[in-house]
Amino acid sequence: MKHFQALWEEVKKLTDNEVPFTPSFGAKADLDIDLTLSEGRAVDIGEVKSRGGVLVYEGRHVLLYIPDQGSSVGDVLNGNLNAGKKVHLADCEVLGRMRSAGRFERYIATTRIDGIFHVVGHDYKSGRQIEGLTPLFVCMPCLSQLNYKGAARSGKERRLVRDSFDFAEFFETYSTLFQHKPRRSSVDPSAFRYPDNWGEVSDNYRASVGWKCEQCLIDLSDNRPLLHTHHRNGNRGDCSRENLQALCVDCHRRQPYHGRVHVSPTDMEIIARKRLGFRRTYSTWKEALDCTDLALHGALEIARQRQYKVEFFGSNALGDEAQMVQSLRIGSLQMGVLTMTPIGKTVPSFQLNDLPFLYSTAEQAYQVLDGKAGEIMAKDLAEKGIISLGFVNAGFRYAINNVRPIAKPEDMNGIKLRVQPSPIYLDAFKALGANPVPMPWSDVFTATQQGAVDGLEIPLAVIYTNKFPEITKYLSLTRHTINTPALVMSGQTFKNLEGGAGERPHRGEEQRCPAA
Repeated sequence: MKHFQALWEEVKKLTDNEVPFTPSFGAKADLDIDLTLSEGRAVDIGEVKSRGGVLVYEGRHVLLYIPDQGSSVGDVLNGNLNAGKKVHLADCEVLGRMRSAGRFERYIATTRIDGIFHVVGHDYKSGRQIEGLTPLFVCMPCLSQLNYKGAARSGKERRLVRDSFDFAEFFETYSTLFQHKPRRSSVDPSAFRYPDNWGEVSDNYRASVGWKCEQCLIDLSDNRPLLHTHHRNGNRGDCSRENLQALCVDCHRRQPYHGRVHVSPTDMEIIARKRLGFRRTYSTWKEALDCTDLALHGALEIARQRQYKVEFFGSNALGDEAQMVQSLRIGSLQMGVLTMTPIGKTVPSFQLNDLPFLYSTAEQAYQVLDGKAGEIMAKDLAEKGIISLGFVNAGFRYAINNVRPIAKPEDMNGIKLRVQPSPIYLDAFKALGANPVPMPWSDVFTATQQGAVDGLEIPLAVIYTNKFPEITKYLSLTRHTINTPALVMSGQTFKNLEGGAGERPHRGEEQRCPAA
């Protein structure tokens, strides 16, 4: 397996220090971490990362705060929140200063969503050490950095967002970035109860509109749990037809007082792909924001304020991915969302996720790509003139074919599968006994339909959005690799952005980006 050996040679270029590693995964470990974080855990700088702008610890979305309120603790416990230390939501400038001063270890990471925190301190009035539970204000530089609910617009806007801040809603806004949900969740209070036959009422209504979201118009007949029935007036007891509305789970959480509706990363991925297939262009920013993940709104609002324009090109209109890599290097393409395999031909470290059965959960992949390995990959890519802006979870890859179900390795024998054009992919599937065939994506549907190949391996969402169930018989949940396309930008374009080495782009300048 010469290509595996070649990959190890690349690994050795990164470090000569081999560290024994025994992964420890399982429900009990997850439960222990969740329970600890619900109360709070002391952390240091090396343990807290950033994902999508917010803070991450052990794969969990967390808040950071300092329990020691010093001499102001009495004022804080008596309701003077301005006197207290603030709760951090992002890796902001304040945390940067604390990190430089070596004071980061004073922070507690927590997943509390009720906005109540345990504080201590030596009260200056009584001269005693006191402690208690109290609300705390969130950090305004964090709000500004995330542009949460438009907080970056002005100091007045930040204060309004801070004063009305709902921790549970904040966690749900960024829920699509995380597999784990805070254990402490509260039910949205309501003066009305669902009728006893609510399940039947909901099913009948959603069926009557063809299992389509009445707001973003996507068809969820094949993902029915993602379509909710919403009460327009908020009265759950009023099930008249004019008061009901079928909404995908993402549109549902955007309704007033529904900010706590949970949307998982997998659910958002399915919805986003369906929206992309249904409607590829938007005529206004409002239309685009209405159909975009809430976790991205802060950054998109800033782009709207600066009047950036992005022109999308789908279906390999700007060449295949290998050509796009070269276009990014020379600056003729500004941005792209590219799978890691073609990038790996130029930057070998990007072959990492081509290795089969490397992860058992998406969270393990997040920890690797958000950690030291991701930093090394970004550095390697930057040396080739391309900037890595992060990775997208497109899901585990599964095998589909027209020969037989695949339940064990020998079931692969002789099956002609289209695979990504990667030496590691070819070696891996040959080792399993399959007959792997590298083929451009644009040719795959026709080749499968006409029997030139027996099947292929792709993520679930891609299987359904590209109608492969219509031409293949067997889906096998092999989970052999995870698809994590990279969001990348030309180094030349990056330098021209505000904060880079060059000038900010002219207002209205168009950026060219192939659609994912």
